[in-house]
Amino acid sequence: MAKSFLTVSHVTVTLMLILTMVTYYKDSGFVPVILDYKWGLIGTGYTYEGQCEKKQKIMFLKTHKCASSSLQNIFFRFGEKHNLTHVLTNGGNYLGGKFSRSVLKNTPWEKAGMSYSLLCLHVRFNKPEMEAVMGPGTAYVTMLRDPVDVFESQYGFMGFKDFYGMSIDDFAAAPKTGKLMTRNGGQGRNQMLFDLGLEPEHMDDETMVRMKIEEIENRFDLVMIAEQFSESLILMKNELCWDVKDVTNFKLNGRKEETKSKLSDKTRELLKEFLKSDYMLYNHFHNIFQSKLKSLGESALAEDISNLEQANTEISQECSIKAADNGQLKGDQKWWGLDLIGYSVENSTNEECNLMTMPELRFIERIRKKQTEKANMIMEKIEANEVTHLNHRHLNLFF
Repeated sequence: MAKSFLTVSHVTVTLMLILTMVTYYKDSGFVPVILDYKWGLIGTGYTYEGQCEKKQKIMFLKTHKCASSSLQNIFFRFGEKHNLTHVLTNGGNYLGGKFSRSVLKNTPWEKAGMSYSLLCLHVRFNKPEMEAVMGPGTAYVTMLRDPVDVFESQYGFMGFKDFYGMSIDDFAAAPKTGKLMTRNGGQGRNQMLFDLGLEPEHMDDETMVRMKIEEIENRFDLVMIAEQFSESLILMKNELCWDVKDVTNFKLNGRKEETKSKLSDKTRELLKEFLKSDYMLYNHFHNIFQSKLKSLGESALAEDISNLEQANTEISQECSIKAADNGQLKGDQKWWGLDLIGYSVENSTNEECNLMTMPELRFIERIRKKQTEKANMIMEKIEANEVTHLNHRHLNLFF
């Protein structure tokens, strides 16, 4: 019995050593990796069952002013590379208010019965409607940012100074009554909770806020943090089983530093109180995010970030991409909005270079055009099959 027990123990220990010291061939050499309870082989894209497949069904909840344009561009490029179908309307870059499948009515892709892989336009979260459209196996991801910084960005970008008739410092200090408690269209207080589906009348109801936070935690596979953008991309890469090259990026739709309001400590504290519900959301997922980073491990994270930075540098050099004043750019390189940082692409013959810096509206129109062509081809085949079927029926009746 003792000998048998020792044999089993030795086998177990040996297997554990093999698993934890396993190496695999990557690029030009053998790279040591370790096993993690969730990610499988760190840095490899492999799981315990073998090589994992890239996830291609993704719902990205595009929160306002949270580096969302940069993330959206990543999903747009991935979709084009893999010929994926987007949830789109017939026009514009929004999917309405709170998401409903009815916005897809009369679109070519809905008529053609196409199944959807990507939802990454601005829209408010609506769990049952999104699940019905996207189907099972969809990864749900989003990104959050410090609520005061979101509000400051809104104030400048969305024209809150004109809407409220005062500076952001005066707004922070003023009693919140009347118009100061109203939203400027779809923009305003606790914007992230609003984007995630919580109604304005529930923003001061702590129970409703906690219920919304619980819903997001249960439904979303990953909630990223804008202040740790590179770390967020690494966690997303792992969650989706993508490669580093799939998440190469440039900061898009960002404002020039000189246009940002320099908030005083007093203003920031007053706004923190005003946005306390968004802070409940942000702090909750910030803690979860840090736990995910800890589980990944410092060395693995540092290596992945280094690889990402190298990939970004290489594509920047290959494309001859340079930061530029958006106001001086023209055509496909110009973004909508004032006081933005844009990019000029000297190597415009490389399509990937153009796509990496392509403005959102231009990219959406590109996707819409290609998707319409694909839907029309499907409809033509359906109609041809129906004609063939009718002809066969007529022949059968004749004979």
